[in-house]
Amino acid sequence: MSKNIKIGQINLQHAKAPSYLLAARMTKLQDFPYIFLVQEPWIRFNRICGIGSVKGARIFYDERSIRPRACVLMSRRLEATMLRQYCSQDLATVIIQYQINDERKNIIVASAYLPYDSLYPPPTQELRDLVAYAESSGLELLIGCDANAQHICWGSSKCNPRGEKLFDFIISAGLMTANVGSAPTFVGPRRSEVIDLTICTSKLLELITHWRVLDEISLSDHQYLEFNLTIAGEQSTVQRRNPRKTDWAKFNELLGNKVQFPRRLRTPLVLEDELKTLNCTLLECYEEACPISRGQSGKTVPWWNRELQKLRKSTRRLLNRACKSNKDEDWLNFRNSQREYKRLVRCSKRDSFRAYCEELEDEREASRLCRVLKRDESAKLDSLRKPDGTFTSSRLDSVQTLLEVHHPGERVREVVGGELTVLATPSTRKCCKGNWNTAKAVVTHEKVRAAILSFEHFKAPGMDDIYPAMLKEGVENLGRPLRNIFRGCLALGYVPSCWRQVKVVFTPKPGKDDYSNPKNFRQISLTSFLLKGLERLVERHIHGNALSHTHLVKTNMLTNVESPGSLLFILWSQR
Repeated sequence: MSKNIKIGQINLQHAKAPSYLLAARMTKLQDFPYIFLVQEPWIRFNRICGIGSVKGARIFYDERSIRPRACVLMSRRLEATMLRQYCSQDLATVIIQYQINDERKNIIVASAYLPYDSLYPPPTQELRDLVAYAESSGLELLIGCDANAQHICWGSSKCNPRGEKLFDFIISAGLMTANVGSAPTFVGPRRSEVIDLTICTSKLLELITHWRVLDEISLSDHQYLEFNLTIAGEQSTVQRRNPRKTDWAKFNELLGNKVQFPRRLRTPLVLEDELKTLNCTLLECYEEACPISRGQSGKTVPWWNRELQKLRKSTRRLLNRACKSNKDEDWLNFRNSQREYKRLVRCSKRDSFRAYCEELEDEREASRLCRVLKRDESAKLDSLRKPDGTFTSSRLDSVQTLLEVHHPGERVREVVGGELTVLATPSTRKCCKGNWNTAKAVVTHEKVRAAILSFEHFKAPGMDDIYPAMLKEGVENLGRPLRNIFRGCLALGYVPSCWRQVKVVFTPKPGKDDYSNPKNFRQISLTSFLLKGLERLVERHIHGNALSHTHLVKTNMLTNVESPGSLLFILWSQR
């Protein structure tokens, strides 16, 4: 089987309405792997707007440049890392990683703008450096560019000096153009030409299929270019379970039939076995009660309507008529219709967003909207600067660099994407009779129930993949098993091995200027919610007994450490 990546190219001419239409196209494609190579995007305050916040999309460009003129938009289904050392105002470069038969391969994808008013012939020096890097690294290269150059070899009506220079470079570098036919990529009342190019290595040219200029209104003078990149290998079908769609009545029924009262937990080995059995039971019941959801196509755009659909068709008819007759009157009619189409797109999107905001009643949804609006798209984990001054070239390389900075000397079991699995050191504390008496005082059935119900339903789980909702919905069946397991952990002074696996996610610190510095990322540790439940029991016992008569602020147990961190410090120091 094969996997197709849909790739598009477009010059948005720094305009708002074309950006909205591109965002609508990405919304409909969000369940499939796609890439858009964009030139001259809409800019505000030196930031690209209108296209970077689409659900399921990532945007890559040089955030340090003033008025960037090139960016790459990509589905989150593709594993990609931006090559910051090969990004500039007119160039955005991304390296894509994919897997074929247990072998990882890389492709460099770039969006380039070759300015027509440059004093130097094309291509730019940055693009020359990128081509040299791809050749020296032995990597395949794909470039989508607005060349502002004409040559008959890629379908233009004539050759100009810029086209001759660019053609000479393409030939000397061993590259190829993927353009097919002579359909104009730039359409205007004065001229129509082919100036947008798809440049690639010879091996990639064999994988490019269905290259075409779309017969669709883009609200820009440039037309959409679209083609498929066919990658040999297994077609991966994305399947996932949405915990919000779980049949909790069925889950509880299954759990009541499968869960067993644990035996006497007198040794760490027995404790490990009982906890493993409980985890497996929870996951089995969850998988039976929660259906698998597959990616579906045809996502709707909330602001799109029939009036826009009709106006788009009429504008396309007027453009076809103007191109055939080349009369000033027909071009004027097309421009007027296009202007009305742009106005209606802007008004429709604005009215849709206003209606959405007016319908917000839940405080949590309003808070989520505020976070989305404040989100900085430039703050993301991409290529990082290593201690030796070089840059990372893959997501795995970036994560390993973060590990060296944030977890020196730590043992790591697994590295997946931007997440780490870190192993802590087990306890060697021995059991005595007094430990069991203390454990019974700390852990009771009512306290376990209260601790479990204090979690929010769908917080991100730890490495055991157990959501808080699974514990809360099944608390009636899980109360006694959890009580005995928690007591065993405290009495034996033992933390089970599955609780010692911590998923570490790195997130960018807000307000930083340079996100190529590994120190500008902070780490979030996702541990098991069963461990967090035990932690809350111990914390409440400490504050309700040992510290009940002490005027001590929670955050003052340790300097600059909040209560959970202080609690863990106390527990580990007593080993």
